[in-house]
Amino acid sequence: MIDNTSIVIQSFELAHLFSGKTDSVTYRGITFDPIIKKGQIICWRAELNNLRLSLIKDQLRISNSIHKYFHRNNYSDFTYKQLIQAFNQLSESLGIDLLNAKVKRLEYGCNIPLHDVMPLINNIISIKAKYFMPMNSNSVIYGKKLDLNDYSVKLYDKQFEVKKHNKIRLPQPLLRYEKVVKRMRYLHKKGIHIHTVEDLLVLDNLQALADDLTLTFRQIEKTNIIEFNKLDLEGLKKYCLLQNPNVLAYATKNHRRSVNRYKNEIRAIESNEYYNEIQDRMEERFQILLKGYFQTCNIHGKPYQS
Repeated sequence: MIDNTSIVIQSFELAHLFSGKTDSVTYRGITFDPIIKKGQIICWRAELNNLRLSLIKDQLRISNSIHKYFHRNNYSDFTYKQLIQAFNQLSESLGIDLLNAKVKRLEYGCNIPLHDVMPLINNIISIKAKYFMPMNSNSVIYGKKLDLNDYSVKLYDKQFEVKKHNKIRLPQPLLRYEKVVKRMRYLHKKGIHIHTVEDLLVLDNLQALADDLTLTFRQIEKTNIIEFNKLDLEGLKKYCLLQNPNVLAYATKNHRRSVNRYKNEIRAIESNEYYNEIQDRMEERFQILLKGYFQTCNIHGKPYQS
């Protein structure tokens, strides 16, 4: 469920080790290269299994996908137990206990198996009058995204993305639904108090993130799906009239009662079953990913329970 993160922790040991150095430094098998600007070293940077490590003075920032760090991909499931293992492994690799690392940015979501992803993508409109924009690759729309000040939301065809970027064809279509919190105050205002990595591993906080994703999905305005097999020719004509803005404006002005009757007839055959099914599958995925949350898990011998 957790994917991209950006965490920061203070390390006087690393600051001391790198002090006075001018060339690349290898620390616990990880090579840090100096980043130089105007003749001055502004930070030290390294890569570790997809993660980017940046040391600025005594502050170590670790960013990118913790999911990819552990699995080498982010289209597989990433459970709570694996999240614990990932942070254990990373802590051991760095020789730093990351429990107190501050969480500065957080992405959470899930991959939902669907027969066809695009009907949902095509019908997404907005959240609170903020409109989604298409995600394109070589003029092919494979998803939609909404970028706001505090967070962003993406829904896209994961099978398409993996084939495009990794040259791997997944066995089934996957809807990738994710939310990126750019300012953690957004979560804090919602009562989700994730400040550190330790907070990220608390049952109530993880469940709250899942609930937030479900709520956000409900808030997305979507085009209503019409069951056209329930319309005769006359009904199809009425539907087409309602879809043409110019004709609809004229008809509303001159034949308002008829237009209102047509709208009621169309609403009677609108179906939300497709969206309800996706939401049900989403909640099922969360239960699978959160399954380990209801057990006592340990990182460096410390139990995590709400």
